[in-house]
Amino acid sequence: IKNSFIRTMSDCGGLRAAISGPNSSIGRNYTGLVIQDTEVDAGNTVDGYDYMVIGSTDYSLLRVNVHGATHTIWTGVNVNVTDSFIHDPSTITVTNHNEAIDGDSGNHVVLNHNWVSAWNGNTTQAVTGGAFIGGSWGPPSYYTITNNFFEGGRGTDLVLDDRMTFTVVTGNRLSPNTAYGNHYTYQFKATNTGNVWSDNKDSESGATVNP
Repeated sequence: IKNSFIRTMSDCGGLRAAISGPNSSIGRNYTGLVIQDTEVDAGNTVDGYDYMVIGSTDYSLLRVNVHGATHTIWTGVNVNVTDSFIHDPSTITVTNHNEAIDGDSGNHVVLNHNWVSAWNGNTTQAVTGGAFIGGSWGPPSYYTITNNFFEGGRGTDLVLDDRMTFTVVTGNRLSPNTAYGNHYTYQFKATNTGNVWSDNKDSESGATVNP
């Protein structure tokens, strides 16, 4: 998909995504979806805990502007996101936890040189963070998170499960503008097998941020 504008006002027949990747349960087994130089708008109309704009496996985004769902994108397995603008989760959700990027229990994901923000103007809803890489179904692994800007809005900039391994987090700029003050990150353990944390700084002061 190239040079396009895509808008949806529904959850695509219950798939819970404006654009959904492979789903073997319904016989959709393709891989290698690429979206480039495109804007995807989920319409800010569907309330649901796991509704996303783009998800969740075997896809690549290059210079994509994406916004308007509970989770702006879901990075599950074999995902590459580069030079993209990932922002403004839905404002209609109240009890659901929103994120610009959700990667719960994901693996083999590259996030490089993106602008990521969970700010959306809603001052009452719950927000987990700019990016939430949790471990609800097991520890995430093999994430490469480099040279991004993260802003948590009413949550933390970058949430990384404390069991994740083989994850490189370097060269990122983390916003001091969150609901908790300069709440840059939590949970990540740089001492876990294969993990690296380096050159991550406050986006405004330039101060070094440690996990």
